[in-house]
Amino acid sequence: MLTVIALSIFSLIGSYAYLQKNYFFSFEYFFLFILAVFSIAGLPYCFDFIGVYLFLELQSLIFYTLASFNRTSSFSTEAGVKYFIIGAFSSGLLLFGISLIYGACGSLNFEVLRVLLFDSNFYNNYHIILCFFGLFLIFCSFCFKISAAPFHFWSPEVYEGSASSVSFFFAVVPKISLLGTLLHFCSFAFFEFSFFWEVLFIIFAFFSFSFGSFSAVCQKKTKKFLAFSSVTHVGFIIAAASTHSFSGMTNVFFYLFIYSFLSISFWSFITFLNAQCFFNRSSFLADFFLVNKQNFLLGGSLGLVLFSIAGIPPLSGFGAKFFSFISVVENGSIFLSFIIVLFAVISCFYYLRVVKWVFFDTSYANKGMLYQCKPFFSISFFESITFTSGLFFSCFLFIAPHFFILISHRITLALF
Repeated sequence: MLTVIALSIFSLIGSYAYLQKNYFFSFEYFFLFILAVFSIAGLPYCFDFIGVYLFLELQSLIFYTLASFNRTSSFSTEAGVKYFIIGAFSSGLLLFGISLIYGACGSLNFEVLRVLLFDSNFYNNYHIILCFFGLFLIFCSFCFKISAAPFHFWSPEVYEGSASSVSFFFAVVPKISLLGTLLHFCSFAFFEFSFFWEVLFIIFAFFSFSFGSFSAVCQKKTKKFLAFSSVTHVGFIIAAASTHSFSGMTNVFFYLFIYSFLSISFWSFITFLNAQCFFNRSSFLADFFLVNKQNFLLGGSLGLVLFSIAGIPPLSGFGAKFFSFISVVENGSIFLSFIIVLFAVISCFYYLRVVKWVFFDTSYANKGMLYQCKPFFSISFFESITFTSGLFFSCFLFIAPHFFILISHRITLALF
């Protein structure tokens, strides 16, 4: 809960200037923000599927509203409608899966399910087929929520259409809670089905690597690029989860911490650029050319963040991917280990391409955009706190990661 609250505060502070500029300082926005934090923080504490469904629905309804909060933008309205339609389908999958499990077992409590599924006599009953299918549907619904391929198709459209402060919140906060809940009921209630959901994790990890990496290579718009790159990050996370080992689960949450700090750093740049420039959205990755030309310290900081996300040693992004890779190797999954290395190299390409645009792109089109922005970028106090904290942790956490490894260890213990 404290982790979710801290990340929410960072996302709110990081988008402070953007909220001021776009007049989002309203009672409704902050009320929805607090309700969203409540629903996200309460989700991992649920010990039955009824509570999980209620918290997920509360979270989803708030997210639909936040995505379409900018009523003056047709893009925001479109994003909210798309999110609502696809999210309703995801909720239907979740509810259908829960119904099948209840029909087969007669209970939705995790403790009861664990005891019942541990009974060998249960496996002689045809109800076991309903449990497998129900778990598969619930798994697909959660993969939709965390933007794991092939259920990721909503995230580029929602990120692009929503206000930058809302996309910032979507990208940073919910994933750690959703993945914690998914791992909780998989490793606790469905421990005896581990051979099944381990295979599901591997399959969805492969799809996430493939769709996320190859789609991100082709992107030129900033928010869509970040949406597809987050799909690749989810692939690294669930690849570590597929090991079903204590060290693998610990590395999942450590990767989530690193991913959150990297997202805070990068998204704070986006909201900062939106607040400084006269165009409404930082539409294209080439727009980051402006940062280095008008404030070289910010440009250098952005370069460090991009190197860290790409996984260049000894920065924190490399440590997160390295720990994920080690978990898979220790589990003996040679094929998945090869896939991780392959797509880590591909992800380096499209992140370093952004570095090229920041420091070395001298095209006439980008030069012309200099006249649309202020002559020199200045950072407010709140922006400096968010960006400096995110930059420090995302770049140098790998040097002394003991504190966050300990927190990840404690979170993993709470799953069982």
